Amino acid sequence: MIRAALFASALLAAAPTHADTPQTGDVVPDLTAFTDPALMAFEYFGEGRPNLRITIAPTEDFALGVTVEETGFLDDSVAGIRDAYVVQYTADGWEVLSTERLFSCYRTPTQDWQAALCP
Repeated sequence: MIRAALFASALLAAAPTHADTPQTGDVVPDLTAFTDPALMAFEYFGEGRPNLRITIAPTEDFALGVTVEETGFLDDSVAGIRDAYVVQYTADGWEVLSTERLFSCYRTPTQDWQAALCP
């Protein structure tokens, strides 16, 4: 049990945090500001079945959506973490219009993405 708790702590410490990634109102020079923290922290030879999915697509209001989704954690609670950003290009760079962090949990009735931390 202690081993699982230590692993969960290490997992959350290794996952990209909002301190590592741009926040609403920030302006960054390029889109790697969103993707690099996840790519650098990705442990593809680690335990579990780690998956990293990065999606960049236009939104309906002429902005750009950037989603960084990590799943396959060897954890008894957290199935995945999804960071979603909406950005728009300006003369100064990419302005972050919004950010959202969602979790997929093993211990909930469904593994739908939710804003609440996993139980």
